[in-house]
Formats: sequence, C-alpha cells, structure tokens
Amino acid sequence: MSKQEISTYKVLRRHGGFYYCEHPEGGEIECKLKGSFKKDRRTTNLVVVGDHVKLDFFPGQKFKALLLDVCERQTVMRRAKGYQRSYGGRDEREAQALIANIDQVLLTIPVKEPDFHPLLLDRFLCIVEFMEITPIILLNKWDLLEASDLEYFNKIKLSYEKCGFNVLPLSLKSGQNMDQFELILKGKTSFLMGPSGAGKSSLINSICPQLDIRLGEWSERCKTGPQTTTVTQIYPIGEKTYIADTAGFSQVYLNHIFWEELRFCYPEYRHLTCKYQDCLHQSEDHCLVRELVREGELDAERYDRYLKLLEECTKEQPWA
Repeated sequence: MSKQEISTYKVLRRHGGFYYCEHPEGGEIECKLKGSFKKDRRTTNLVVVGDHVKLDFFPGQKFKALLLDVCERQTVMRRAKGYQRSYGGRDEREAQALIANIDQVLLTIPVKEPDFHPLLLDRFLCIVEFMEITPIILLNKWDLLEASDLEYFNKIKLSYEKCGFNVLPLSLKSGQNMDQFELILKGKTSFLMGPSGAGKSSLINSICPQLDIRLGEWSERCKTGPQTTTVTQIYPIGEKTYIADTAGFSQVYLNHIFWEELRFCYPEYRHLTCKYQDCLHQSEDHCLVRELVREGELDAERYDRYLKLLEECTKEQPWA
C-alpha cells in the first residue's frame, strides 16, 4: 500500500461488495473493506452511505483504495422496522442503517394535488424527530391555492412555526421562495421525504437538471411507496452540498415507536413538566399539556392528532 497520508472521504453509494466514495477532484473512488476491519464485526451497519471513512490507496491508483475505518456518525436514518431508540437508560435496539450523517430532512408536503393532510405531516415529523434529525417543512405547490385557501394555510404555517419548526412555502411554477430553498440545501446533506406527487424530484431537478433524479415516492393510500429507488445513494449537487435518496424507507405508520416515547417527538411538549413523570398527555390529571391546550397556548388540533398517533404506537416495551 502507499505511504500517502490517510484522508477522510464521503461514501456516496454501495454496489455489491464495493463502496464508492467522492473524489475531491471529481469522480468516485472504488473501495473495498480491509479484511482486519471486518474481523469479528457484523457487516450490516458497518459502513453505510453517508459515512465519512478513512482510505489507503493502492500504489499508483487515484480511484482504488482500501477502506480502513469509519468516523463517528452524527446522525443515522434507519429502517423503521426493528428500530427502537434507547429509553430510560436501556440499550438501543439497532435496525438496519440506511444513510448516515444526514443534516436535515426536507418534508415536502403539497398543499394541493394531492390534498393536504396534517395527520400525514405529523406522522412524518414524528418519524424524523424520533431519529433525532432536523426536519424542515416545505409546503409545496403554493401557487395552486385560491385566495380563499390562504387564511387556512397561513394559519397552518404559523401553527408549526410556533411549535419550533422551520416552514417554507414553495412554488416551482411561480418561483416563490426557490432562492430560499437553494440556501437551505447549501452546505448540507439533505434527505427529501414526502407523499407521492409532492414534487420532490421536480424541485431537485429544477436546480440540478443534469442529475435527472427520480426520488422515491410515497402513497398515502397504502402507506408505502413504489420502488422507484433500488439503491441508497447520495448525489453531490454543489460544494459540500448533497441530496440523499434511499430504497426501503416506506413505512409511515408509527408502530415502531413505543407509546411512552411519542411525546418526545413533539418539540412543543418535550420540555414541559407534568405532575407525573410518565404522563402520556392523554387523560391524566394535572397534565400541563392538556391544560395549555385548554388555555389555547398549544394547538388543539395538533393535540387531537397526537392522540390519534398515540394509538398507532406500540404498547409493548422494546426492552421487555
């Protein structure tokens, strides 16, 4: 092997037993795992797309190397099935990792065509919050709104902003806030999530048409999406700017979340202290959340949706 200094590279995709990392001069570096790195380790989550890895190049080869080590992951997006976050000091039950080091998830939600469903938006938000990744809400196709719709959707926007979310109305047709959309992407690794017909691919292809990406779509009718994506991949679209896409992340139900954890997926509830430490904000006495809902300090409609989503969560303790 060469004696050149070992640097850190970003894994863009995997095919077969090989990993392909971004080359700083353009192109991809084909890598395989060093044998000693795999020894006595499960290879399922050992290296995933998005990882920052250390390489050692073969002599005279700029685009072939051995993968020596993986740097600590800042975030991990996992399959919902089989995933449980640590709770009460207990160990996390680890599901398959899909992408690592995602900076943000852009929840692309159309206001029309298809119709807007706040319950679906809250499901997506809970999934992302549960994985402890920053969500940003993109209210897409804003140009389709009639004047009579604007009051309702401005109220929706303010409601989610009050909960602590960044909300951006978007219109590819009129160009509304497209400059802000590009700024949100700049310097970040972003994953776009949303229902079928949300316009994710159109948004990305509008600013990077050479990629011609068709991002995986979702279906509200069956809660899954067609397999438009067959591999997990990260696309460089600018300096230190990436768009991530993955196959297999098609679950929109919340039955992978233990119902005592759902309240932590709501930023506006997370830091409120009720009389009982394990309060579910459901029907308990002296519940601060319910009191603030009655007083109008917390959104009553979002709270009603919280109760519906609570019934979707598993009541089986993941550590039992």
